[in-house]
Amino acid sequence: QSKSQESITGKQVLVLRFEDAAYRTGKLTPIPVDDLPPERMTNTIQASPEPSSQEVQRSAALQRECGNLFAELWSDADGGFPQPDGCFYSREYASGTKTFRDLGLVFQEKNGLRPGATYEIVIHAFQQEIAVNDHLVTVWIHGDCTSQWAC
Repeated sequence: QSKSQESITGKQVLVLRFEDAAYRTGKLTPIPVDDLPPERMTNTIQASPEPSSQEVQRSAALQRECGNLFAELWSDADGGFPQPDGCFYSREYASGTKTFRDLGLVFQEKNGLRPGATYEIVIHAFQQEIAVNDHLVTVWIHGDCTSQWAC
């Protein structure tokens, strides 16, 4: 059963899972800004660095990581896009033939995404050829989290 924004009492966590994120071969590979030294910020995958072995786990989400992961956050909601309490990202990980990478935002109680609003998120990424029906990103939100570890 889905809860409305007004009844959520805990934190919210928004997760973007990139479904085909293998380094150099993935169709859409998110790249944290810290993984891109200024001399390598070009539009060619050949210039990209190896993926970072670092990660920021959800339980250690930091507000300063939001600027590392997201170039722009926008919303038409009153007050704009809610300020995240922290952001996190995973290393690349594989399951079967797919390679994934997660990016996420953690919102404080009653400061999350609102029903009926439009949200836009801009990230840094490398893109390969994409077909119309390719499934590249799954987005979900965990609500009513009683702690940063409960989601």
